Amino acid sequence: MGFVLVPVPAEHVLEIMRWVLFRADEGSAGESGVDVARVTALASEAEPEIRRLLELVAVATIKNEPLRLRDLADELGRETAEVSEVIEVLNATTLEDDRELIEVRSETAVGVTGQRGTIAFVAMRVDLARAARLAVRRQVAG
Repeated sequence: MGFVLVPVPAEHVLEIMRWVLFRADEGSAGESGVDVARVTALASEAEPEIRRLLELVAVATIKNEPLRLRDLADELGRETAEVSEVIEVLNATTLEDDRELIEVRSETAVGVTGQRGTIAFVAMRVDLARAARLAVRRQVAG
């Protein structure tokens, strides 16, 4: 099967690149099964605030909607630095081989006045997002 190049309007290039990067296959099927089991266990045993974080990231990932780290922190009622620390701990303890549960990617942004800055987005692999969302729903349902 070959590849086909498709032109993308300039205003959608970053969105398409983000979509491709967040959905890139990072492991084999065996690793994926183990990862799903770990995420399911995490979501089942975690505190409600961690479950809420997982759910918000999972839903955004499944819906293919960019989720800014700042917006995630606002939803949780926490500072961005606190949420970043929680994500770092989850990434260090959940999966093996330095793979991340929640990816944090920074992009350069240009404001209306021409000033430059960075915006951090969060997402997870789609298979892990589905597993986390299902586990959170089961935990909430009781």
